[in-house]
Amino acid sequence: MEKDHSLALWGMGMAQVALRQFDEGIATLKHAVRATGRGVFLLGVLGWALAMAGRKEPARAVLEEFRARPESAPTVVSEAWLLAALGYKERAFRVLARAEQEYQPLILFPKLPGFDLLRADPRLPAMETRLGLPPLEVTS
Repeated sequence: MEKDHSLALWGMGMAQVALRQFDEGIATLKHAVRATGRGVFLLGVLGWALAMAGRKEPARAVLEEFRARPESAPTVVSEAWLLAALGYKERAFRVLARAEQEYQPLILFPKLPGFDLLRADPRLPAMETRLGLPPLEVTS
């Protein structure tokens, strides 16, 4: 793959974190953030990865960068993932509600690992139903 291909880096970094390969995932996502000039979506994914790895202070620093954005800036779904990973589920669902109102495309992919911490909450399946998405299949 191209070394700075942000979409490939995003996918690889999220997969590494989902597989609990935190150091590798964080390194991949840091590379992606650099490659995009601190693109806000990938910055949020990096914050989520840091929080998932238990690195709460650096994750909170990323959250502060989100707070510095203009209030009129479009919603970024990765902010909801970061908030959930820091334990702020109510705030995460507020972000997702805004994302739904703004027709942000990533809410159409609730099976991404960033949504994992929100899966047990009935608001996620309710969102999937509103969006006309099939329910998550549980395999044993």
